[in-house]
Order: sequence, then structure tokens, then C-alpha cells
Amino acid sequence: MTKFLIILSILTLYQSDDTKWRFIEVSIEKPTAIIDVLHEKDTIFVEIERKEDWIKGEIMNLTKDTQIITNVGQDYLDNIRTEIMVDSNWILFQRANTCGVDCGNSYFQTLLPNNHFLPFKFPTPPRGEEVVSLRFAVKVSGKYIYSNSIKIKVKKENIETAKLDQDLFCLEGIFAKTIAAADKYYSDKQYQKALELYKRGLIIYPESKYLKNQIDNCKKEIESIPSNY
Repeated sequence: MTKFLIILSILTLYQSDDTKWRFIEVSIEKPTAIIDVLHEKDTIFVEIERKEDWIKGEIMNLTKDTQIITNVGQDYLDNIRTEIMVDSNWILFQRANTCGVDCGNSYFQTLLPNNHFLPFKFPTPPRGEEVVSLRFAVKVSGKYIYSNSIKIKVKKENIETAKLDQDLFCLEGIFAKTIAAADKYYSDKQYQKALELYKRGLIIYPESKYLKNQIDNCKKEIESIPSNY
């Protein structure tokens, strides 16, 4: 129970901040043939640089094969993230905004032929006074490829939010195991034990229809059991 209280405190702090900056839309252009090859062949490179209010980059395919990149809709990259260096470790800073899929958009694939590059860009994070190293990662043909790092100024509170989020992602694994245990109790007709675990899950995801339905189902099953059972 203590670990779930930790999760709750993390969520309270996390949700109180404006975290829209954490979800980015990385727009892409059409693949373009590479004229001058400045990198080692048979590799995939990602390079980024800052251009005023944008971070622009290229995914370069110098292999002999066509590479596959997943999009949200036709114009934005999926399976991407930015990371910043904190205490000598790279931590997640931003990730793809996939809400468009929920609004009716679909996933597409961009085929990047060999000796071609794919230009992309996304807005710089909100500016602050803290200088950090930032890198970009994108999944190409099922494997994450990391870019070079650049120096960028960000807000101190946004760094703290990112650090807090790392703890949340670790604890979400505990949540998944707990709900799996609750489902097992429910299938074994141990409704009281299942009820307690579903309630803990609802602390983390209060809008979950599944958890609310399961809590109602447990209560009904418990009420239907004879008192002398």
C-alpha cells in the first residue's frame, strides 16, 4: 500500500504542472536522395541541430535496405522521444503526441530507401536558464536510433517534472502486476481481495471504466454471498 501512496503523491504533483510541452509533434517531409555521403556507409544516422524556435534533423539511411518508420497520420513521426542528461544519465524528456490517433487518425509507414534521408522538425522546449544536453531518438525498422546531442536551455521545473516521471514509469510496472493479481482473484471468486486491489488501481487511473466496472461487479458478488457462507 505504501508504494501506491507514493504513486498517488507523484501523480498529484505531476498533474498539477502544465505538461503539454512533454508531448511533441515531429513533422516530416518526403524522403530525399543523399547527394554527398559524409558518414560511414551501411549505417543509419540521425542528426539534429537547433534553428531558432525549432529543432531540425534528418534520418539518414546509408544501408543497402529500405527502412520502415511509423507515423501518426501521414505527417508526424511515432515512436520518438527526446532525452536530457541529468546526473550523468539520459532520462526521458518528451515523447510523441499520439492523441491524433484517438481523434480518428491512423498509423502509417514511411519507407526510407537506401541512400535517402528524411527531414523532420519539432518545436524547441520552453526556454529556461538551465543548460542541458538533449538528444533525439526514433525507432527505425524496430530499433531505436539516437542522434547527436545538442546544448539547450530549459526550465528547471521541467527538468524536475521529467525526473519525477521516471519514478512514475517504474511504479507503473507495480500497477500492472497488481491489476493482474486482482483479475486472478476475481476469476477465482475471491471478490474481497480483488476489490481491494481494484480500488488501489483506481487511485492511479481514476477515469478507468474497466476498474470502476470491476469494483461494481465485486460489490455485487460480495452482496450476493449468504452471510453464513
